[in-house]
Amino acid sequence: MRHDRLVFTAIICTTTACSPSADGWTVLDGVGVLGVSSGEAYVCGQGSATELSRWLSGGDVLEDDAGVWALSVDRDGAFTLDGDGERWSGSLTPFVDGGLYAASPDGCRSGAVLFEGDLAGTWCNRAGTFRQVEPVDAVTGSPDTIEVRRVDLADDTFTLERQP
Repeated sequence: MRHDRLVFTAIICTTTACSPSADGWTVLDGVGVLGVSSGEAYVCGQGSATELSRWLSGGDVLEDDAGVWALSVDRDGAFTLDGDGERWSGSLTPFVDGGLYAASPDGCRSGAVLFEGDLAGTWCNRAGTFRQVEPVDAVTGSPDTIEVRRVDLADDTFTLERQP
């Protein structure tokens, strides 16, 4: 390979197109928490916004299955999220501990974001019902799994697995 082509290739791959987007989390006013990891994102609705919980995936822009919510994140962690007629933008806080977690206990991909020792998570089922979850035990660091229970049904527990 000629040297000038090698330099050109190196320059191209230092741009955002060749770089993975940043991983991290942020609080979304009026919704809950957004977690991003390895090209996937989870919007975790909290309180009265639990039904807004959803997974986003894709290429340069991460979207939900319906194509209604869209997230763009650059390699420095700056993000823009459009959904539910609203727009949020800001910067992700990198995960020091924690991360993004998922499980499918009732035919729907439930999720959680572990950040700064807090867990924001929801359970869902195929019918589109969402409920908050909380850890069964105290959670520290970035464990591979977290056992959680539904807040409204304490004996309904399941295990979330850390996403890459």
